[in-house]
This record gives sequence, C-alpha cells and structure tokens, in this order.
Amino acid sequence: MKTMKKLVLVGLVLLASVMVLAGCKNDSVPEVPKYTVKFETEHRTAPASITVESGTKLTAEQLKALPDTEDNIFEGWYDGETQAKGGEYTVTKDVTLVARWRNRDTVASVTFSPENGTKFYYGEKVTVSLSSTTGGATIKYKLDDGEWRDYSSPIDIPSQNTITAYAIKEGLKDSEKTSAKYLRELTSISITPPTRTVYSVGEEFAPTDMVVTATYDDESSREVTGWTTDFGVVTSEKGLDKEVTVSYTEGDNTETATFTVDVVDPSVPTILTSYISPNHTDDSWTYVAFGEWPQSEAIGVSPTKVEQHPEGLFNEKYYSDSNGNYVKEGDKYYKVEPIVWRVLTENYLVPDENGQPVESGNSLLLAEKILTGGIPYYVNTSSRTIGNATVYPNNYKYSTIRAWLNGLDVVKSDSENDSTYKDKGFLQTAFTTSAQNLIEETTVDNSKESTFGRGETGGDNPYVCTNTSDKIFLLSEQEATTAGYGFVEYNEYGEGNTRIRVTTDYAQATGAYHSSTDGYGGWWWLRSPLYDDERHARFIYDDGDAYGSFIVSDIEMGVVPALSISMNGN
Repeated sequence: MKTMKKLVLVGLVLLASVMVLAGCKNDSVPEVPKYTVKFETEHRTAPASITVESGTKLTAEQLKALPDTEDNIFEGWYDGETQAKGGEYTVTKDVTLVARWRNRDTVASVTFSPENGTKFYYGEKVTVSLSSTTGGATIKYKLDDGEWRDYSSPIDIPSQNTITAYAIKEGLKDSEKTSAKYLRELTSISITPPTRTVYSVGEEFAPTDMVVTATYDDESSREVTGWTTDFGVVTSEKGLDKEVTVSYTEGDNTETATFTVDVVDPSVPTILTSYISPNHTDDSWTYVAFGEWPQSEAIGVSPTKVEQHPEGLFNEKYYSDSNGNYVKEGDKYYKVEPIVWRVLTENYLVPDENGQPVESGNSLLLAEKILTGGIPYYVNTSSRTIGNATVYPNNYKYSTIRAWLNGLDVVKSDSENDSTYKDKGFLQTAFTTSAQNLIEETTVDNSKESTFGRGETGGDNPYVCTNTSDKIFLLSEQEATTAGYGFVEYNEYGEGNTRIRVTTDYAQATGAYHSSTDGYGGWWWLRSPLYDDERHARFIYDDGDAYGSFIVSDIEMGVVPALSISMNGN
C-alpha cells in the first residue's frame, strides 16, 4: 500500500515538472536573425561579403581600408551618407557598404622656356618650371629616351633631341608628362669680316668685330660663337687675298664660309687688293700697307716686358709675345699692326726752289686712321725768339708735332733744345731702317697759299714758315681740300666725307677725341697755321669739315701722318 502511494506521489511530481517546463518554453527569447553585409567599390577589388547577427558592431578589420590608387584616395565605407567606422557601425539589416573615393590632387604642370612647342636652337638653355606653386615638388626630365633625372638648373640643348618633363610630390598625383622638341638644323653660315684684314706674317687672328651668322632649315638665322678658323696657317707666310676658312659645328652638322685677308711684310710697301676702309668711303681708292704702329686693343694677353724698344720711343711701354709686339698704355695692351695708307696721288706735286709746283714722280700717302693723340702742335701758346726772329706757336717748322713725326729736336730758343723725340720719333718707331730708306725726303710746301683751302679767299698769313724737308709730314689746308686728292671743298662735311678718319683704340687711349656719331671719326691736325691767330692751327673736324682751327697746345687732336714714296715695282 505504501509502495502504491509512493508511486502515485512520484507520478504527481513528474506531472508537475512537465507542466512547469511547458510553461517556461512559451516565455523564452526568440532566435537572433542574421544579415549579409556586401561591399561595393569602383576602384580596387571589393572585399568578400560577410554575414553577421543583427546588432553586430563591425570591426576595423571587417571594414578594412582599401589602398589608394594612382589617381584616387580611399576615404572609407559608407551606408548612404553615414560612414561605417570600425567599432561604431551596427548591422541591423542586409546592407551594401559603398567605398567612397576622393580624386588625388595633381602636382602643377611643367612649362618650358622657350615655350613648349617652339623650335630650340642648338646650345640654347631651356628652363623647366611649374605652371603654379606646388611647394616641395620635384621636376623630373629626360632627353630623348635617356634616363630620368632630377631637374636643378637650365638644360643645355646638346644636339637635336626631345626634352620630356613632369613633376612629382608625395601624396599628390604626378603632373602630365610634357615634351618640347629641338627641331632646327644648321644648313649654312655667313660671315661679316672683321674690320681688320691686314696682318703681319705670323700674327694671330684678331676677330674682335667679326660676325658669324648661322642659318637653319626653317630659314631662321642668328649670330653664333664657338666657331674656329685656319688663320694660323693662313698667316704663316705673306700673300694677298689669302682665304680664311671659318668652321662652325652644331651636333653632327659642320658648315664653313670664307673671307680674305692680306698678310704683309710691314718693312716693304704693299698695295692691298681688297681692303675695305672703316671710314665709310667707296672702294675706288688704292691702299698700301707699310710700317707698323700700335692700334687695336689686345684682349686677354700677357706679353713679356721688353727692356727697350729697338728704336727707343716706347721705352718702358714695349712688350712682346710669340704673336708679336704690344704697347702698354695705362693697364691695357695695344697690338702693333701694319699701318694702312690711302694713296692720294701717284704723282705728288712739290715746290721747286722757286716755289713752283713740280711733279715728283712719287706717290703721296695719307694714313687711313688717326694713329695717336697726346701730341700737341706746339707745347704751349708762347712765342719764341730764334736767331733774332719771332717764332709763333703755330710755326710748323719749329713745331712739336713736326719734331715728333721725324725724330727731331724741338728748338725752343737759340740756346735750348728739347731732345725728347731726337731719333726716336714716329719715323724711327713705325719703320725699320730699311723701310725708312724707302721714304722720300720731301720738300714740304709751307707757303701762305698752302694755308688756305681750295675755295677759300686767300690773303696774307703772317704765321707761315719756310718750306721744310721732311720724310713724314702733315697735310696742309690746301692739300686737304684738293679735288685731285679725292677731297671736297673745305667747308663740306657729313658721313662719307673722305677726310673723315676713325680713331684707333691706341689713339683714344693716348687722348685723341673720337665722335660717338655713327659714320664720323675724330679730330686731326693739319700743318697749316691759322691766318689771324698765332695760337691756332688748322684741323679736320670729326665730320670732315676742314674750315676750323684749334689752339696749338691741345692734345685731343689726333695725328694722321703723310709721306711720299716711290711705288715703282710695288
């Protein structure tokens, strides 16, 4: 009976437990749903989709950043306008997260100067720069298919090629690669010869004002440097119209052109066949090279000091090197060069013992340039007494300039001579002893008629002197206005006037005046005294006018020597 009761009690307990369990099941939390997260991007490869339970916060690993591209920067994953950030974004539905990208900023573009697309000349420097400021950017460039290099300074164009360049900076998009091409090809050259075309044997070329012009396949042209000549060979021996070849190279192209020079022995008068005067006159004249004198400034030389010039005039100023001789004036050197003379007549009329003009049979030569300054007609404006006679300052016979020209004493009084130029004047310095012997001792007309220009109304001139016997002399006012010598009337002037004489570098260094007006020259002395002022002598203006006079002590007047010589056989 007890056993039965126990079984009934157990059954009741089990039944109650079942009922209680049945009641708990009805009150439990429902199962958590799961959702799919997809990823979408227009750049790179999208991550694989993932499935998570609702309410899951995505991690930074699950929202892994995509690497930037060359043109775009990854900014994050977005659900609409909401950015899905790791540890913050909660999944509550199926969702597609879209990658958002920002265009990468680009480095400023490069530009070329000269401008991109223009044709560059050989050797021209090309500057590459940025079109606008991008701080810290680096410009890269290459020539043709060469290696890329960092740009730091303007690029020399070595030959025909293409320059390609672009700019870079970390974090920014590289600028577009831009190219510029060198396209001009050298086709020919032409030459404007130097003013100086007369040389002594063995001299070095002096191309101070020579111009070489290059012409290209697009018909453009420009002045160029870097050319070479065969001049050293040309001057190894004397000869007229010797051809000088000029060569110029760009890349693989070499072009040549020629001009002619005269190579002479200065101790022998030589008629030049193709000389072009710097005085803007026509080519109908005959020119002669004879003697030597410092003329052009010598650039870049360091000659050795010569203890004393053989003839003595230049003394401490005389220098030499393998290319010849120089005179130092101040801190500059001046090259001793052949003197060029213009032949005024081949039959110079000189006065006989009665003062009548007679044919000498010799040529009259006048220097083509003003050779020196610093020599006054006379050193002061005071009269002197010589042999009981009054000698005026503008007396040519006793003048300083005549003494300098011929290497004579300057007679100051019966008891005083200035021997500064004795045997060391222009005659002794410009000419060798053998050359001096070729110059005629000429009777120089110093009559009153000689002191008036052709076309002037002559009269008395109380300051004339007796005729002199000289190898070197100045022209008279009459000679400087003689049509037969190629000169116009005394008061005519202007560019092309055949009395105009350019002033050499050396003459300017010694004080001679030279006009800044194109086509004009300098002032130069005549031997004629002015008729109404004892302190004045005649001279030629820079524009060729022969009307004027100037005070005798002036040293800005240049010297244009004249001489007479037999040209037979030359």
